[in-house]
Amino acid sequence: MVLCALSAPYIAAFYHRPELTKIMVAASTALLLSAIAVQPTALMRRQMKLKELSLCSLWALLISAVVAIVLARFGFGYWALVVQLILQQAITTALSFPMSGYFPRLPRNFLNLRSLVTFGGYSAAYGIVNYFARNLDNVLVGKFWGATALGYYSRAYFLMTLPGMVVMGVFSGVLIPAMASLRKEPARMEAVYVRALRLITVLGCAFAVGIAAAAPELVEFVYGPKWRAVVPILLWLSAASILQPIQNTAQWLYIIAERGRGMFMMGLIVAGSAMLAFAIGIPSGPVGVARAYAIANTIVAYPVLLMGHRACGLNIARTVAESAPLLLCALIMGGVVWLIGVGTSAASMGLHGRLALKIIIGVFTYAICLRQLARPTYSEILAQLSA
Repeated sequence: MVLCALSAPYIAAFYHRPELTKIMVAASTALLLSAIAVQPTALMRRQMKLKELSLCSLWALLISAVVAIVLARFGFGYWALVVQLILQQAITTALSFPMSGYFPRLPRNFLNLRSLVTFGGYSAAYGIVNYFARNLDNVLVGKFWGATALGYYSRAYFLMTLPGMVVMGVFSGVLIPAMASLRKEPARMEAVYVRALRLITVLGCAFAVGIAAAAPELVEFVYGPKWRAVVPILLWLSAASILQPIQNTAQWLYIIAERGRGMFMMGLIVAGSAMLAFAIGIPSGPVGVARAYAIANTIVAYPVLLMGHRACGLNIARTVAESAPLLLCALIMGGVVWLIGVGTSAASMGLHGRLALKIIIGVFTYAICLRQLARPTYSEILAQLSA
């Protein structure tokens, strides 16, 4: 928080925006609030108090959003968003303590403190590297191409992250503690991972392909016709996110295996490839950055996943065999939806009609593909829906 606040004048000078100084100082308080909430939140995840975690996030999001809308309505401008950021984290922190039942106290003993601090240090270093890599593209686009280009890029990036945010957020709270409890039973641990991987691939990869296939209609529906410049950026970013739901499980495997140093090294590889891609793509603008990122992310996906599997002692061949048919189903669905878009773009159907048609055709096509090419997963999904 202190470093963020002290760097505010330099960040404002970097973007040539003096108002960023006060924004950075105010927003930095969210870092302290989020740090305070780490322990109770971690305990709720470990104890699988998923309902309590969801309630914390839900109430914080609702209250902060209402306050931000009211402030914006009364002319507070961008400060409404700053207040929303701080208030959302403050409410999350305040609710996490009573809901987790945890309150700070002195440690009872210092056994295994060194291993905990070492793993925590590597985890923190990985988080910093990962955050830097995921936000450097926004920094470069804003610096070299201006606020308008950054607005287009950030809106495309938001839509791109939706599949991972929704799917990974649901599974990470369950999968990590479940697999960690089975570390001494490798066969059962791998069975849990494979089952979760199938569902992650079915949902996350299909969402990413679907967003790419329906990008023109989706952008116009969400943002309006003035934001059509977002479409080509979203297409490339969606291509980058197709494999990300699978690739991101590598981080979980390192956490389960308590291999902090290996996770940090994996983060350096991913960050290095992303930084190189951004440097290559920035001369071509936001679309060039998105295109370079898609290529780089596809190249490193398998090596990163392989590293995670070796750290946790899992069989990468089984993962590939389980996920490949599901990826094929998603790509077939995307191709069919894209052809529908080509056939209806010049027709008299309105925006809502085209979007609804693409969604219906996409879901129907995907279900048929799963039934023909991945029947075990298809049956498992039907069983879950009917339960």
